[in-house]
Formats: sequence, C-alpha cells, structure tokens
Amino acid sequence: AKPIYNSITYVYIGDPAARMAALQAGQVNIVDAVPVGQVASLTTSKDVNIINVPGLQVFGIGLNFNNPILRNKTVRQALNYAVDVKAITSSLFRGYATPLTSPLAPKTSGFATAGPNVYNPERAKTMLKMVGLTPGKDGMLESNGVPVSFRLRVPDGLYPNDLLVAAVVQEQLKKVGIDVVIQKVDKAVFWNGIKVARANVDFDMVLFGFNPSHGSGALQLDIMYTSNPTNGPVAGWNFNWYSNTKVDGLLAKALKTVNPTNQKAVVAQAGREIWRDAPY
Repeated sequence: AKPIYNSITYVYIGDPAARMAALQAGQVNIVDAVPVGQVASLTTSKDVNIINVPGLQVFGIGLNFNNPILRNKTVRQALNYAVDVKAITSSLFRGYATPLTSPLAPKTSGFATAGPNVYNPERAKTMLKMVGLTPGKDGMLESNGVPVSFRLRVPDGLYPNDLLVAAVVQEQLKKVGIDVVIQKVDKAVFWNGIKVARANVDFDMVLFGFNPSHGSGALQLDIMYTSNPTNGPVAGWNFNWYSNTKVDGLLAKALKTVNPTNQKAVVAQAGREIWRDAPY
C-alpha cells in the first residue's frame, strides 16, 4: 500500500511546557509524555486528541543494600508500609498512574500480581521498633544512639513530577521517624552517578524508572535484579546491589526457557520473590 505520508520528522523538545506549546501552535502533530497537569486543558481543544493507554514503565525508590540498615528486609518492608502510593498516584498524577502490585507493569510479559500495595504507617512504626530502631529526643529514629538518615538521589526533570514525589516520600517517612535528605542532581549526570562501583556508592535511595521497550519481563527483571558479578561499576541497572541466589536461579532459567507459557510462569515466580524482598 502507498504510505499515507511522504515523510516523518522527529523533533526533540525537552521542556514539557515548550512541547505542549508547539502542539497547540500546530508546529508539531504528535507529542508524548504529556504532563498530567495539562491533560484537562488539552482535552478542551477540538484539535487535540488525547490517547491514554497503560504503559510498561515502572517507577519506584530503590533501597541500597550497601546501607546496613536497609539490608534488613523488615526495614525495607516497613518503608513500603510508610508510603501512601495510592495518594501519590491520585494527587500528583491525577489518576494517570497505577500503584504497582508486582515489580513489572501489568502489560509486561510475565506479570503476575505479587501482593497488595498497602499503606499502614502504624504497622511501619511497629516493624521499625522490632528491629531496634528507637526514637531519640527529637522523635526521629536512632540505631544504637545514631540518628537514622537516608540520602535520596533524585534526577531533576528526568521523570514526571520526580522532585514532587521525592518531597512527598520524604514527608511521609518523617511521620514514622525516618529522616530523608534529598540529593537533587542534574538529569544529565544521573545515570553515571548511580551505576558506580560498590565502594563509590554515595546514596541510600534512588528515585528510578525503567521502561522495557521490548516488553519482556524476563529481560527487565534480569537487568534490574540479577546479582552484580563484581564490585566494579554496575553494567545493568542493579545499582541497589540487590542479591538473592534464588532469584538469580529463576531469572537464569527464565532466560533459557523457550516456551512462552513456561517462561511467564518462571518470571512470575521470580517477581513474587523480589516483591517479598522489597528492594524498592
């Protein structure tokens, strides 16, 4: 069949406001990454058609296993209970984001619900007390008399509402006694700053998003969660230094499994293991 268009021109417009202005001025025909705050105003235009479909990108705050406190699974699980993900998706993202129930997005191959996303700050406080974190004079938690404080690395403008999400998480963790210091970095140096050798890690948490353009859950989990083979710079995206030999075995098996149905079952099993470990 004859092509509908003679040519297609791609134009990079990094600034979201400029991107939307170009669309409304008719300078471009299609844009992606529409800021959620501008969707409502764009829908009022008879010349604009908003296409809203579930994507594959997942977002979370990675918890670095080099920190001895975060190495404790109970602590990581408690931090998850302390953050109201549903409130973040409904307020900051106007309902255009969905709380995860798996390390994978629902449309990614191998997705299977691994568990509910529950907000329970009182349970978080109880779990943190169980592992010996106790309030100091200022009410913030301490470990053996030393204040507990985590450095949260955030790229400025790389992800939708990234700094706003970080600020909300910072405030919610403060309510259960956890101090968080936001490390805002330029998005141009963000990647190289987190994929460093183990000895050079200078953060405890990272706001991170991964979009598996291939749609493969096996490949996504492998590059994000398979144990790093050396202590040198991170080749994949396991900058949290997460390590679980059972998960390693499952992911290795998934990558070698040819039958799609069988592979999905193995990926689902790995996803449930990872979810219980709460590395994000």
